[in-house]
Amino acid sequence: MAIFFQSFARHFSLYNLMAALGLCTALIFALRRLTEGGFDGASSRRITVAATVAFLAGAAASNVFNWFAYPELLSLPLFTRIRAAGMTFYPGMICAIALFALLLRLLSQPVRRVFFLTVPAFPLFHGIARIGCLFAGCCYGRELTAGAFSFRFPYPALESVFLFALVFLLIRRRPARPLLVYCTAYPIFRFFAEFLRGDDRGVLLPGIPLSVSQQISLAILAGVLVYTAISYIQAHLHCHRKGR
Repeated sequence: MAIFFQSFARHFSLYNLMAALGLCTALIFALRRLTEGGFDGASSRRITVAATVAFLAGAAASNVFNWFAYPELLSLPLFTRIRAAGMTFYPGMICAIALFALLLRLLSQPVRRVFFLTVPAFPLFHGIARIGCLFAGCCYGRELTAGAFSFRFPYPALESVFLFALVFLLIRRRPARPLLVYCTAYPIFRFFAEFLRGDDRGVLLPGIPLSVSQQISLAILAGVLVYTAISYIQAHLHCHRKGR
């Protein structure tokens, strides 16, 4: 990771700084949206704490996932392995969203209403954190050549721009099911953007010529299609019963 500054004999990186900034910004944004959406202060704070716990659990899950996506890490001592593994977004996202929904139910909070208000915070965090990848030198793009010039495609910058545009779309358009929009738009983008990546993409299912993130993108999109089909059938049956 690229060193940002050194203080008290410790190194701090812009990668970690941007991740922390992204988390704080997303939590403040979510807290404001909840307050504006009619939640009282106590409920908003409980929901924000639940989101923080879900994020930390997701970060841990993504780190452990990388132990198996990059098997060479398994031979390292535990703490060295944790530092070397870093984080992969998808496993963390899936774990964090699932745990967040579970915690909301345990707190007797309206899950659908909370997600309606807070989903834009997900790509907001991700977009800011991805900027840290530019400084860390990870998640880099393919090397491109144009005549006598060669350069690496600035993949993290491309993804940040897309994510910030998605935040704007979710806030401006206010779709009825923002999580569904998010879980459709980002996997489509990520699937095709992966072709521009130049770093090691790991292995999930051997023998499939797609990266880990591309395979997970397809799985999420398949889940979205199944959920949409079931919702459509249920709505159609409900209208048919009412028509009787």
